Amino acid sequence: MSTVAEPGQSFDAVCGISADSVDAVWPAIEDMVAEALEHSRGEISVEDVRMFLLARVMQLWISYDAKRRITACMVTQIIDYPRRRFLRIVLIAGVGHEFWQHGWELVELWARDQQCSGVESFARRGLARMFKSLGFREEYSVVGFDFTPTKVH
Repeated sequence: MSTVAEPGQSFDAVCGISADSVDAVWPAIEDMVAEALEHSRGEISVEDVRMFLLARVMQLWISYDAKRRITACMVTQIIDYPRRRFLRIVLIAGVGHEFWQHGWELVELWARDQQCSGVESFARRGLARMFKSLGFREEYSVVGFDFTPTKVH
């Protein structure tokens, strides 16, 4: 994987952000995180994501262009099941998702180093199609139902 952009070529690079550096990049990604969470079911807020990143419960990955502008972010979390450990993609946001194609090796190597045996994500169909080129396959669908509030007598 080349890390040098040719003249006139836009170049995206991916890197992991330590918990100690989250607050430094947060202003550049906060709106991206909020936009991604608009497609969730309200189970987590923007501030929850920030707090989990700072507490090292979740991990932050960013993509940046040749001018070092952050173009996208991904938040992951290690999930321990009784028999396997997975890296879960919690959210992905920003522009030019193809950058993950170039930087995915870094994420995968880190996950393997953490003894993860695979990756999972609850993803919309468009994201599932995007990750197909990286070897992802649709395992199953997740369906949901929200209860309506009930009055207590």
